[in-house]
Amino acid sequence: MAPRTSQETASSPSPSTPPQVKTMPPTRNKSSGHVAVFNALSLLIWPSMLLVPLLLNAQGWNTHYSKVFPAEWYIVEDDYSPKPLGLSLGIFAVFVGQVFVLIYHFVRLQMFQFEMDNKSATHIPPVQKSGAPQYNYATGMLTHLAQPEGFGLLVLYLSGTWMYSLMPASYYSFEGGIDYFQLALCLACQDGVQYLMHRLEHVVSPELYRRSHKPHHRFTNPKLFDAFNGSPADTILMILIPLYITANLVHCNVWTYMAFGSVYANWLTLIHSEYPHIW
Repeated sequence: MAPRTSQETASSPSPSTPPQVKTMPPTRNKSSGHVAVFNALSLLIWPSMLLVPLLLNAQGWNTHYSKVFPAEWYIVEDDYSPKPLGLSLGIFAVFVGQVFVLIYHFVRLQMFQFEMDNKSATHIPPVQKSGAPQYNYATGMLTHLAQPEGFGLLVLYLSGTWMYSLMPASYYSFEGGIDYFQLALCLACQDGVQYLMHRLEHVVSPELYRRSHKPHHRFTNPKLFDAFNGSPADTILMILIPLYITANLVHCNVWTYMAFGSVYANWLTLIHSEYPHIW
């Protein structure tokens, strides 16, 4: 074997010296900034649920209810004869909140899909370990809005209790604005009574569970559009009865009732999302 030259010896790595590995400087994930901005903006989903009562109570604005509607539409007589305006505005407030929730959810799904496709470090895993369910967004949205055991029963309940004067007198008053303390009380009361009704559905009898809440538990990997998908009995026991109990425990005005209805309905939708929220 020919002896190695000095040039070959100098260029060859020593057995005791590990080979040098070139490292690339860390690169900033381009999508991380977009995610941070969206997460910050997503907090606006909560005040958006109150958009209708907030605009209609904005003093000095042309959107104030006294400038939009004739006085006879909202002035309450001594016997608080029901006026359909409060009922209509309450249903409309829930609808507006749902529009913002649906837009928010659509953008989130697109963002999460983009993050997953690009194997981003900021990708947020779904709630269930089995992965988020795959579905057509438009089909899911239409099914969600058309569920008779959900929004259908809710509209019937709201219309019946309002127009037949089954609510406390304070609910028919347009005086004042949103009372945020009473709003919090309504949400806490509704959540507490709903929890108790949920437990009763599970423990009272197998037959009651089978006829009421079991249809909702078929969604072992739920998505946002499954929020009101259950059975009429489940909606009555877990939503309508708690709503009526709450109304008779917390006596608020029409604006607080409107805010409560919108926040509650949209919160109930959001907690069924297939992905966690930042809050």
